[in-house]
Amino acid sequence: MSDREFEGRRVVVTGAGSGIGLAAARLLVKRGASVLGVARSGAGLEAIRGTGAEAFRADVTVAAERAALLDAAERDGPVDGLAISHGQTQGQRIADVTDSDWVRLLDANLKSVFFLLQTFCPRIPDAGSVVTLTSAAGKTGAIPEVTVYAAAKAGVMSLTRSFGLANAARGMRVNAVLPGIIDTPMQDTFLALNAPLGGITPEQLNADRLAATPMKRAGTPDEAAEVILFLLSPRSSYLTGQVLNVAGGFVTW
Repeated sequence: MSDREFEGRRVVVTGAGSGIGLAAARLLVKRGASVLGVARSGAGLEAIRGTGAEAFRADVTVAAERAALLDAAERDGPVDGLAISHGQTQGQRIADVTDSDWVRLLDANLKSVFFLLQTFCPRIPDAGSVVTLTSAAGKTGAIPEVTVYAAAKAGVMSLTRSFGLANAARGMRVNAVLPGIIDTPMQDTFLALNAPLGGITPEQLNADRLAATPMKRAGTPDEAAEVILFLLSPRSSYLTGQVLNVAGGFVTW
């Protein structure tokens, strides 16, 4: 692997303001890519700029803002790669989920992914690659408080396979990374939302989750981002429609 393996390539990263997306943007820049990082908040945009990537403010659940993102991404030529790493966690008892909650979570975690794939895949060159971010919850189910999130992440895996198959003949690849417990701000939010619902502290919920992970630790954002970069690179040229687990052994299928 070259230290500059992405030299001359243009990559868009959504959810690049923190966590795995931020780590992916930083590593891509370090390895030569021209990166457009997408976030909604000022703090996220500043974090993106700190990596050397270009920052773009967009809410990817909104059609007009996705269109503006495409225009910005293609300003200097075609996009070679896309990492869809945004998402929103949940912390609600099943009985408390409303129609508006359902729409909000599906918009953030599934609908936006579909429409980004619909928008970008036809325009990415034949040798290009797209990576989505799903979750162990999408394979195994999850605690009842994140049922809608888990359903959305299962849907992301299905979309990944469908778009991978749809683009396979021309060599443009679509794959997914499935993180387990990764030490990110989103993980902190998950713990803060869900621990009180179970009558325990965030620290105890974290300990319980790590105890169920065979490697007995959380992963780092860089560990997940490295797999994203592998899937974006020609090193994974014969993989499409796949879901790679980055979960410390918590998921092995």
